[in-house]
Amino acid sequence: MGGGISQLSEEQIKELTEQTPFNAKELAKLLKRYSHYDNSEKGDLGVSLEELLKIPELIGYSLIPAVAQLFVLDSGRIYPEQFIYMFSVLNSRTTVEKKRDLAFKLADTNKQGVLNKSDVIGFLGLLYAGALSAKEVEYLAEKILQREDLDEQGQLSRTDFDKFVSDAELKEQLTVDLQLQ
Repeated sequence: MGGGISQLSEEQIKELTEQTPFNAKELAKLLKRYSHYDNSEKGDLGVSLEELLKIPELIGYSLIPAVAQLFVLDSGRIYPEQFIYMFSVLNSRTTVEKKRDLAFKLADTNKQGVLNKSDVIGFLGLLYAGALSAKEVEYLAEKILQREDLDEQGQLSRTDFDKFVSDAELKEQLTVDLQLQ
C-alpha cells in the first residue's frame, strides 16, 4: 500500500491545511484512504476514474462522476493532491458558496461564464438523473430559460444560476464526507 502522508511534501501539507478544511491529522487519514486505491509506494500510480467512483461514500450521488472528472488529470487518473482537493470541496465543512462555484463550473461546459440551453439541460440531467426523463429535463430547462427575470433571455448568468439552485440542494448533492479511520 502507498505511503500515506509521505506522498506529499511538508510544504504541500502546509498549503493543503491552509486551503482545505482539513488539518494535518485529517490529511494523513485522507492520504491513507487514498493509498487503499493507489498501492504504489509513493502514490504516483494514481487512481483511475472508474476506481475512484467505486469509493462507497460516492455511490448514489448523481453529480459525483462529473465532479470527479474535474479533478482527474489528462492521464485519466487522480493523484493525492487532487484527491484531497476533490474531497475538500465535497466536505460538509466547505461553504455553500464553494459548492455553488463547483456546481456552476460543472454546468458551464463551454466555459463562457453563462449557461446556454445545452448547459442547462446537461446540468439538470445530472442533477435529476433517474428522477426526470430527458423530455422532462428539456421542458424544465426551456421553462427556466424563458423566465422574464433573467439577466438575458435564453441563457443563465451566474447570478441567475444562483437563484435557481438552492443551498439545500447543493449541500445534498455536493456533500460527501469520507469515513476516516
